[in-house]
Amino acid sequence: MGGKDHEINIEEDPYASLVSSITKNELEKVRPISSTTCIYKVPDRLRRANEAAYTPNVVSIGPIHHDKSLQIIKDHKRRFLKNFLERTDNDLIHYAKIVKDSEQRLRGCYQETFELSSNEFCHIILVDAVFLVELFFCYYPEQTEVRVQPPDGSRWSSYARQVLDDIGPELLLLENQLPFFILEEIWKDATSKSIVRFFQRYYSLSLNLEERKGANLDEMPMHFVDLVRKLYIPHKPKSGPKRGNSSSS
Repeated sequence: MGGKDHEINIEEDPYASLVSSITKNELEKVRPISSTTCIYKVPDRLRRANEAAYTPNVVSIGPIHHDKSLQIIKDHKRRFLKNFLERTDNDLIHYAKIVKDSEQRLRGCYQETFELSSNEFCHIILVDAVFLVELFFCYYPEQTEVRVQPPDGSRWSSYARQVLDDIGPELLLLENQLPFFILEEIWKDATSKSIVRFFQRYYSLSLNLEERKGANLDEMPMHFVDLVRKLYIPHKPKSGPKRGNSSSS
């Protein structure tokens, strides 16, 4: 009964075509889940309901909408970068190294995997981080205890206020964020004052919140949106020592 009907072609792997459809290159592109991810894309169902509420129209911060800034904002970014370098003791290479050395940590903060080269990604982060640091520094120069004051500080303060008034609301869009730690790394070269407390003061005033000195800011915020979230959390004052009940005689 043997016959050819019962012969199996052992030279053909029945699973080969399935395995070949899942390429090694495809799997290598999948990034592991990161515990540091904190900047997400807004779900499409929310964006479709009100795209203007989630998409920047004036200024892009970070890599998600890196091509959305108006030309005038791009000019502002370059101008603040130039001013920052002129008043600090370090050159551009110093700050490029800070960003480049943190690239993997920075990428891990974003949910999205960007099809950007290392230089493209780091360029976006560097320019935007310095822009924010210098913008807020010039906005509140008297609050920063700077090591090097900018020339013509009053003119720069007025200029910064105009720019920040224009772009302020878009700095609180979820997709328009930079990881807070990179702002702190660059900020440390400009002033000895806490960057967290500095931004806390600005957002407390701009959002008409009573400045919450007791807000839970012992841990660094993940980004501006997280900072504002912390400011809205009611502060629980530390309870003092309990007094013993006095007994009546």
